[in-house]
Amino acid sequence: VFISDINYKGVKKGSESDEYVEVTNDSKATVDISGYSVVDINHHGTVKETVGTTFVFPTPTELTPGKTVKVYTNEIHKESGGFTFKSGSAIWNNKGGNGVLMNRAG
Repeated sequence: VFISDINYKGVKKGSESDEYVEVTNDSKATVDISGYSVVDINHHGTVKETVGTTFVFPTPTELTPGKTVKVYTNEIHKESGGFTFKSGSAIWNNKGGNGVLMNRAG
């Protein structure tokens, strides 16, 4: 399971609520990603020093083989998982974005 894309430049002015992070299961098995986190890394340094906005997948969340879900800045799209950071402002820098997917152990 990995971050397969970060759409860091939303088209909705101001909030850029349509930004998203895409998480994909490239294995041949279903993976329980409940408690996994998507973390915005907003500076240089270690993950713990630079953590920005964080989204934690709720229980239960399973990704079947080949499945992709998206976590939007502040929109809900049921067809891509229905996940959102619920942020009222842009999360990702428009020149690029750095994100980390962490399992339950960190």
